[in-house]
Amino acid sequence: MFSEKDKEGVSNESKALSIALIIQCSKDQRKGFDSTSDPLEMELNDDGDMSPRQSKSLEWETQIELLMLAHQQISQIKNLELFINLRKLNLMDNNIAKVQGLESCKLLEELSLEKNKITQIENLGHLKYLKKLDLGQN
Repeated sequence: MFSEKDKEGVSNESKALSIALIIQCSKDQRKGFDSTSDPLEMELNDDGDMSPRQSKSLEWETQIELLMLAHQQISQIKNLELFINLRKLNLMDNNIAKVQGLESCKLLEELSLEKNKITQIENLGHLKYLKKLDLGQN
């Protein structure tokens, strides 16, 4: 038999970056945030993602320039397509093995991926404005 702690550990190991997690971590950064129209109240699927139609209806994503997503047990980078003005992304101390999902983050200047599980540096060539890349302790 598996304990609840064992089940939680397996669940945490395969945690993908979800819109719900991004909303939670970026709430204070949204300019003119109106709590009556909180995107968290929108319907999310089991992975914490929204359908493309729902995601495009949100406007706050374009206002986010910094995302602090350290220590969230994230294993897969995704759902950043609408964050076109993102300049700094901190994904320190997660479970990321592969750098992916940053194609739309063309303005990214700082990327922090230290303390993850990355073994090969790839998928960064399109980040033309990248000035700081931290890959320590991988």
